[in-house]
Amino acid sequence: MKSQKLEGNPRFVTRQFTNPHKGAKEVKYVQVVAVYPDSAAAMAAFDALKKSAHSCPPRRHVPAKKVRENFTRYAHDDTWKVSEPTDQRWTRLQGQEVQKYAASASQYNWLHLIYDFAVRGNTFLAMLYWGRTEPKKSPQKIIDQARSAVELQLKQFQ
Repeated sequence: MKSQKLEGNPRFVTRQFTNPHKGAKEVKYVQVVAVYPDSAAAMAAFDALKKSAHSCPPRRHVPAKKVRENFTRYAHDDTWKVSEPTDQRWTRLQGQEVQKYAASASQYNWLHLIYDFAVRGNTFLAMLYWGRTEPKKSPQKIIDQARSAVELQLKQFQ
């Protein structure tokens, strides 16, 4: 999913987590809570992000690119899908991205990114959770951990 700035002028709270492991046990996530002046502004931001998520191509090749001195983004193939999980209290959107790098890049060269977005009232929650697998290995553990993390956070607001 391409970079997108949230619409409006919310107040932000952010946090991130990284465990010390590498490879298949590596887990990272970042969470952003945006508090808007009113529910209409929060929903407008959510709708803009939803439109952007649905416009992403389901498959694409991303060429290598030098991002800055001593840092190059390797070429990879992306797959992307969007769903709208049901929730009685929150309006939700989830994106799942898989970045498939060449085998020469790493043993765990498939990067699974789980994007979760939720809005209720004037509160907008965004969470990105990611982990790595070997090619063609199931990402279900990563997906389950991401689901647990976002559901725990949503319960904090009830």
